[in-house]
Amino acid sequence: MLFSPKSPKYKNLNIKLRFNINSEIERVKEYKYLGLIIDDKLTWNSHLKYLKNKLSKSLGILYKLRYMLNKSVLKIVLYSLFISHLQYGILCWSRCAPSALDPIQIMLNKAIRCIHFCNPREPVDKFLYNDKLLRIDDMFKLDLAKFMFNFKSGNLPANFKDYLKNLSSQHNYQTRATKSNFFKPRKRTNKGQRSLGYCGPRLWSEIPDSIRCIRSCQYYFGKAYKRLLIDQYK
Repeated sequence: MLFSPKSPKYKNLNIKLRFNINSEIERVKEYKYLGLIIDDKLTWNSHLKYLKNKLSKSLGILYKLRYMLNKSVLKIVLYSLFISHLQYGILCWSRCAPSALDPIQIMLNKAIRCIHFCNPREPVDKFLYNDKLLRIDDMFKLDLAKFMFNFKSGNLPANFKDYLKNLSSQHNYQTRATKSNFFKPRKRTNKGQRSLGYCGPRLWSEIPDSIRCIRSCQYYFGKAYKRLLIDQYK
């Protein structure tokens, strides 16, 4: 696979790779790795299509089971067959174009209405709050908040060691944010602003100091989750 921008000048890019004289490495447009389908343009469209098919099957199962099971059991089924697929790799695939995530959110709304026997047009905000569920964008923020905590704590693989820089390494001004915040690089494109190096420091700066200073991963995760849940209900 050769990664390249969507620009037309790269459309006919033809590079052949060989591992010996007579054997050429086959070029593919997409590849499934650890459950995520990566395409050569990094649009995540192929994975989103795969994810929608999975969620559609799970949604059909929910509609068949809702007349046989009580609500508490239906929630367990929802988490195991639906939410688990959404949460897996969300830090990667949810950084696609925002419009591409709308069908996924619509399917989540349908699943919520299904287990609560709601009208097709009834808002789901109160059900999300009562069931302690997050929207797709908030699931991404929660996973990103965990990523930033693990980076700050040094719990990530060595490859991420120099991925982000503290503000103190960029200037000598002694402000309150210098020691606790990370440097946010300037990105001009929408795709650049969806990168971890940009949205990670931005989200970290929005988290209150009372949560950022927590050292326990589990306690930090609970506080961040509760804050996102309350914010989305507002």
